[in-house]
This record gives sequence, structure tokens and C-alpha cells, in this order.
Amino acid sequence: MTRGKVPFQWLDLPENLRLETEPHVLAVHQAFNPPTRGENITRYAGTILILGIAVKLVFDVLRYETSELDELLPPAAHLLPLVPASGLVVLAIMLNLRRRVKRLIFDFNTGTVRLQARTFSYVGRRSAAFSTPFSVMLKPNTREKEHHSNDEYSSHRWTTHHEGYEVLVPLEKRGLRSVLFLETDDLKRDYGEFFAALARVAGIDDPLVEETPFWTSVDG
Repeated sequence: MTRGKVPFQWLDLPENLRLETEPHVLAVHQAFNPPTRGENITRYAGTILILGIAVKLVFDVLRYETSELDELLPPAAHLLPLVPASGLVVLAIMLNLRRRVKRLIFDFNTGTVRLQARTFSYVGRRSAAFSTPFSVMLKPNTREKEHHSNDEYSSHRWTTHHEGYEVLVPLEKRGLRSVLFLETDDLKRDYGEFFAALARVAGIDDPLVEETPFWTSVDG
């Protein structure tokens, strides 16, 4: 578990929003856009080519072991092709790795909010305890993202600005802290289902009711 860091997630694709609910537990994450047919074909073709070369290198090792050349080579020299073969296998695995989906989990059974992956959840997990009474504050904000790209001749950096809303909750020994940034210009349209589910699980009023200003706590 990562210590000293507040669980936080940035959601910017409301159409990919996924909710999972259990008694007194709500998990929210954003599904990745599925790869296109062209991307899949490229990945499959690349994987087959890479593995084909790796298999060829292994067969070369086996062939040299049974040939007269084996006696002429220094000891273990015929095993050298296994080094690039191993590297190619690792490359094929990396080519097929998918990004891990991370969920932000509001757990009112344990009184915690945590960020963890669906698989290998013990890696990079962050957790913090709620303070009571639990409440939600919504605050308009603009966040920046730094981008960079490199090519053969130059390196470029630029900054983009993204408007949305911080979702702040009270955490023990930390006070109100943002655990979500929702990139949107219409909270009710894009994230109304999420806030309704959070209100049910937490046993509080829906933060998006008309009487509640976005910049105040639902508990007043």
C-alpha cells in the first residue's frame, strides 16, 4: 500500500463510466476504449512475427548442438542466440499487455476510500479513512495536464487545460481532500448516476439536488 498519498482518480469519459455496487460499497472506474480492428491486426501480426523469429533462434541452437560446428565453437557459445530470443519473447508479452483498470472504492463497511486495480490489487494500492460524518463537496476547478512527444529531431512539451469538478470528502487527519476530478461541463447529465449511487450507499442526500450549491457540503 502506498502511504502518504490520497486515493485519487481523474475521469474524463462519462460514456465509459462503470459502477459496481455492493451493500455499503461503491466502486467506480472508467473502461478503456476497445482497440480498433486495425490495431488488433497490427498487434497480432507483430506478435506472430516476433515469436516466429524467437522460435527460429531456438531451433538454431538445437541444430548447432547436434552438428559438427558444436565442437568448433567455444563452450556455451551456441547458446548466445537464446539471449535475443528471450528478449523477443518479453517484447511479445509487452505488446499484448493491457493497462490495468483502477477502481476508486467507497467502502462504508470499513470507512475507507481506496484506489486499487481490478487485478494485482496489492500493487500501488492507496487507501485513506473517512472522518465522520461523511459528506461530499463539489467544487468547480480547472486542471492542467503536461504532455510531451519526442521524435528523431526534436522534443515537444505542451500544456492542456481541462474544466470540471473536484469531488472532496473529509478524511481523517487530512480534512477535505479531492478524491475525484470529473471532467465535464454538466455533472447531472454525465455523472448523475454516480452521485445517486454514492448517496444511496453512503446514506446521504444526493449532492446534485437543485437546492445544494456545487461549492457547499451536502451536510450544510
